[in-house]
Amino acid sequence: MASGMSADEVRMFTKVEIDSLNDLQNRVMKACYAKCIARPVRNGELELGEMTCIDRCVPKYFETHEMVQKEFQRMVQVPR
Repeated sequence: MASGMSADEVRMFTKVEIDSLNDLQNRVMKACYAKCIARPVRNGELELGEMTCIDRCVPKYFETHEMVQKEFQRMVQVPR
């Protein structure tokens, strides 16, 4: 392999990445649903206010996650 990783290492890395993305997606759905969806749910369609809230919540959640991830990576880098 070009990266120097064995096939098993690539599979393990891929599984970890997929699990991480699934976890992030579940957390986004849970947080934005709790924040944006009216209780009790009145019908199967989202109302305008709910759609607007979700349109703002999801990108904000991902942006925040990315900022935290970058800061964490910066903190754990070994000084050279």
